[in-house]
Amino acid sequence: MSDEGKDKERDKERLIAAIEVEMADILVREHGMDGVRVVLDRKSGDIVSSQVIPDHLKGPIFAMATKRAIIKRVREEEERRGE
Repeated sequence: MSDEGKDKERDKERLIAAIEVEMADILVREHGMDGVRVVLDRKSGDIVSSQVIPDHLKGPIFAMATKRAIIKRVREEEERRGE
């Protein structure tokens, strides 16, 4: 794999890890699910959690909060790189 390919893979992994952290933070902050850990399955995209996430928390509000967090992280990364 080329250096550029390795960089893109690292960036992708860093973004996914940030999404996982943000999703867990949202569940703790907004829904009181202390100690929850969230992992995105890299192949299927499924959310794997250390606690059962009730269906009503998986709706559009959770998705929008996660989307905002992703956008924030991407902007931070772009600023860090000077883009």
